[in-house]
Amino acid sequence: MDKKLMKISSILVALIMVAGVIAGCSPATSTTTTTTLSTTEPTARTITDLLGNTVTIPIASKIQRAAVLHTPVVQDIYIVGAQDKLCALAPQAQKWWLLQKMDPRVASLPAPRAYPGNINMEELLKSNPDICIGMNSDAATIAKGSTIPTLQIAPPRTGTYLKYQEDEVRLFGKVFGKEANAEKYCKYLEDEFAMIKTATAAIPQDKKIKVLCALTSTSQSRPLLVYGGDSYMQEWIELAGCVNVSKDVTNPASPDSMTELTMEKMMAYNPDIILIDTGTPAALTGDPIWAQMPAIKAGKVYRIPAGMFIWNRPCSEGAAQFPEWLALTAYPNLFPNLTMQTEVKRFFKEIFNYTLSDDDANLVLHPPQ
Repeated sequence: MDKKLMKISSILVALIMVAGVIAGCSPATSTTTTTTLSTTEPTARTITDLLGNTVTIPIASKIQRAAVLHTPVVQDIYIVGAQDKLCALAPQAQKWWLLQKMDPRVASLPAPRAYPGNINMEELLKSNPDICIGMNSDAATIAKGSTIPTLQIAPPRTGTYLKYQEDEVRLFGKVFGKEANAEKYCKYLEDEFAMIKTATAAIPQDKKIKVLCALTSTSQSRPLLVYGGDSYMQEWIELAGCVNVSKDVTNPASPDSMTELTMEKMMAYNPDIILIDTGTPAALTGDPIWAQMPAIKAGKVYRIPAGMFIWNRPCSEGAAQFPEWLALTAYPNLFPNLTMQTEVKRFFKEIFNYTLSDDDANLVLHPPQ
């Protein structure tokens, strides 16, 4: 009997052990929590625009269509190499001959923004952008009529414009995942500035060329608008080793706007050279009042160049090219191995990966009427 009990006990112990093993290998019961790690890629991110706003936009690979609504910054999307994403732009940008030549499709793209804040929302929505880039007034209009995320471009900041220009291009680089191209532009800018500063550093203050940037509005028959000492143009002229004769003019309400002066005030400046943005130097020579100025008599009147946009407006092209052009114009002997013809071609090749012909470069430096 004892032997039978021992045998039965052994069998029971063996069965209990087998059951324990099976239980250990069985699926988890309802009291066990299983954690699954997600491998889904994020589709959105936050980015800070140039007004300090935090905006949620798609990740770079998800941005297929972008509306760039402020004329001077249209060129930034070309600088970073994301122009294939451009689905709408400012109508003024469409008018520039060089942009049309570089990218013929811009002529047929939607142009829904008439001026800051005035946007044809129906036309914008038809262009189906993933993001928009524009001024603060543009963003306000877009927010009223859609949920399209809009990055805001700030006006240039006095005294820091050149840094701002780098920040602007870097913003485009970050938005489109083209940071390397943005940094290439910034390095070009910094190298140019260093070269100009080195070449002009030894010029005594009283020997620096005095410059009058005399601009014309649509309501004027004479160029009577100037950029004052609190404008980005002050930085550009100083960078070229020159003196802005209208630096005494200030416009606290809008520092980077132009200020209209009287003809008497313009005459009193007595600049060494005069820069104009419309018309021809010959037109000033034929003006009975302007012709009295020594700079006019000496033939020191120059039309400001224009490529994808006019160089005396705040834009990436102007920031990189205007100071060098002015320095070479004012002090040709300090730059014996440089010509603006070759420099313009170099800029477009290195930054836009576009080869300008000699005729194209000549048209940039001597804009058609």
